[in-house]
Amino acid sequence: MYQNNLGLVISKIDKGMEGEISKMKKPIAVIASVGILFSGLSFASPPVVNGAEMEYPVDEQGVRKEGVLTLTLDDVMERALANDRTIIILGYQFEVLKAQKEMTYDTIDELEEQKEKAESNLDSFPTNEDVIRHGILLQYQEQLDGLTYEELLPDDPLKLEIDSATQSIKYENINKNNALEEQIKQATDKIEDSIEDLKTGLKQNDISNKKLQLQVEETKEGIRYMIKGRYIDLLARKEGMDFQDKYIDKIKKDIYKAEQESDIGVASHQSVKLLKRDLKSQEMELTKTRKVYEQDLAKFLHDLGYAQTLNVEFTTPEWELEKISADQAEEIKKSFLAKSYELQKIAQDIEKLEYDKEKLAEKDKDKDENANVKYLERMNEQELNMKLEEKKKFEEETTKYLSTLFAQMDDAFELIKEKDWKKENVKEDEEKLAVQYKLGLISKHDYESSKLAYEQAEFDEYMAKIALYLKLEEISIVEKGLRLN
Repeated sequence: MYQNNLGLVISKIDKGMEGEISKMKKPIAVIASVGILFSGLSFASPPVVNGAEMEYPVDEQGVRKEGVLTLTLDDVMERALANDRTIIILGYQFEVLKAQKEMTYDTIDELEEQKEKAESNLDSFPTNEDVIRHGILLQYQEQLDGLTYEELLPDDPLKLEIDSATQSIKYENINKNNALEEQIKQATDKIEDSIEDLKTGLKQNDISNKKLQLQVEETKEGIRYMIKGRYIDLLARKEGMDFQDKYIDKIKKDIYKAEQESDIGVASHQSVKLLKRDLKSQEMELTKTRKVYEQDLAKFLHDLGYAQTLNVEFTTPEWELEKISADQAEEIKKSFLAKSYELQKIAQDIEKLEYDKEKLAEKDKDKDENANVKYLERMNEQELNMKLEEKKKFEEETTKYLSTLFAQMDDAFELIKEKDWKKENVKEDEEKLAVQYKLGLISKHDYESSKLAYEQAEFDEYMAKIALYLKLEEISIVEKGLRLN
């Protein structure tokens, strides 16, 4: 879910950031572009948190500003992880797997007892002649009239009758034992098959447990990245709206100047009209932008469990914008292949298929109930081949993905250099105009316009840093085993 959203975000940053920054001479376009960068980032379902502790910022005089919530990136990530519904649901799934495992072990123990009890009934009917004869002699006490079996003469009719009965019962019991043995064998075979099925289930349970653990870790990494995206999005949009307010103030001053010039015939009424039209357009766009921002902010606060009516101040995170070397990039690739959640899940599937392959090989194919084993083996082989190809495909795609990712990082660094160079040029122009203003060569209005141009250049650089920051964050989660596409 979040991988698709985040992939869209990165794509928009890479394709749109440079173009949007170039449009920043028209600030409304700037604010709109910031908003679309993270439009896909949202929680699947909002967590619920009660009794949220608020941290109040202070103004320049050190007075606490009541009703204003200051947020840091660490704060929002902690709250998001603690209250995300997906992680809570995965926790319940862990408990289900645990209960299934315990139940399966109990069932295996019961079946082992049944098997042992059944096998204890083997040879239930005696075939030892002395044992059989002893039972028969109890019925011949009256005829023996005090004599023992050994005292009877070999040709005594009573002895012959006893011997005949002994042999008859012996062979009858042998047949009974053989029949019972077959019945017990059939029963124990079924029990053993059931036990094997249960052990296979335990293997699947173990693999499901491992994959679930991977899913939890993967989800947490995704949430961390996602919440950073939403946080930076709102922060940048707020900065953009603040800059737009300054731009609108400049237009108002331009209108005032144009009206004065129009009154003395230096400027036309049409120029005043166009400026007023531009002002109206900018104000309407800013109103719409602010409305969307406030809606997104309210949802963001709701997802974190804060009151949606709070005023919020975002703390700009410390930028760690260090370029990654070729050697570091290679280490990151190795780290990803070792830790990749996707590759680990594929490995679990392969392990299960190989386990099934071994179990199928152990089955007696001559038995009627195993007639389909040869087909199952073919299916297993193809499924195993599919997983191995899936693994190769993912590894090949990863190589291309990382090459593109590091190239995008290089481009982002170059963009910052370009924006910094332009900013320095604007700064130099501003300093020259400041001298001219002091000498009375230009108006205060023209000088203040140059100052706003410098703020525009600073904002351009700021947006470029945001693009780079998010690209480095993407590289960071790659190093932890998560790929966004």
